Amino acid sequence: MIKKCWRQVKQYARLYGRQIRFSALGILFVILIVLIVIDQKTANQPDPGAILTDAYDEVNELVNSYYTSVAAGDTDSLKKIVVPFTTADEQAVTHKSTLVESYDNIKCYTHKKGVTKNYYIVFAYYEIRFPDVQTPVPGMETHFICRDSEGKLYINNDPERLTESQKNRLQTVLGKIETEALFDEVETSFAMALSSDEGVYNFVEALDEDLAKSADALKDKNKDTAGENGELKLGETDPPKTAGDVKKTQVAVINLDLYESDDTASTVVSVIPVGSGVYVDSNKENGFSAVTYNNITGYVESKYLYNSLEVNDTVTGSCAYYASCSSVIEPMGNLEAGQSYERTRYFGNGYSEVKLNDTYVYVKTEELDH
Repeated sequence: MIKKCWRQVKQYARLYGRQIRFSALGILFVILIVLIVIDQKTANQPDPGAILTDAYDEVNELVNSYYTSVAAGDTDSLKKIVVPFTTADEQAVTHKSTLVESYDNIKCYTHKKGVTKNYYIVFAYYEIRFPDVQTPVPGMETHFICRDSEGKLYINNDPERLTESQKNRLQTVLGKIETEALFDEVETSFAMALSSDEGVYNFVEALDEDLAKSADALKDKNKDTAGENGELKLGETDPPKTAGDVKKTQVAVINLDLYESDDTASTVVSVIPVGSGVYVDSNKENGFSAVTYNNITGYVESKYLYNSLEVNDTVTGSCAYYASCSSVIEPMGNLEAGQSYERTRYFGNGYSEVKLNDTYVYVKTEELDH
């Protein structure tokens, strides 16, 4: 029963990607926010001093603020500490706050291999209190906490924002025997809660049925997102990319390297400027797409290709603008409050292209006023 529950939550996480943090069905014990499968346990001996508890005051303060805000449905506070925080996240948190009374006994665990000057890999332990359930339910969630250009910490809510070295560091830390032991301990605590309280047991029993419903709902959402003839609808994002033929034009949302083969170690044959269209022949299972750009064929990372929609409307806003469809880079400036701007395109990753002083910049669509 216990192992089945863990498998269900991991399956649900694979369906919902980064939004698993805020999902109503993931409230028992969300283990992974960045989904990395570790198939083999490390052979090294455990280091008794590798795991630290509540070692960094600013991290503790951020994590406690996060869980307090989630339980209260305080989306305004979450927008200040979670990046990105989308409309879908906001809706999920609002719903989740109706199901959770509080997060208690929060502890921030860090592995010494997962702490650097600019980011922390944090395993946040908590005990959730549900209405009409006497026993608190233990859980643990992995947070990648970064430091911005002003030195302020924030929770990275999008695994695509991680650099390759950060992803490798995360995978290393998740594979450490001390980390695995920590998760095993939480699983044991969960098993005790499950066996000691019928209310907890009944809640977990319902998870399997809810999981099936969520999978069906996600399939329906992806169908709606594509629209007729696969066209993007304003306000929606592209469905997850799957391997196979595409045969359509998509847009690069960053300055994108065009590789000779489907490997980042291969030769870069061209650079595709942000906003440029490429013809996508097929998506591969390894995360690359076979494309043609300016009569040059090659491979690009699929995660940076999206549908686009011609908009040609007027928007206002005082939000930050960027040189590409990504807030990983530093903003170039801010749109002036009350000023009208011509929007030319909307992209499937939630960004809009805005004309500013005869040039084109990119802003988060949800931050615009219409």
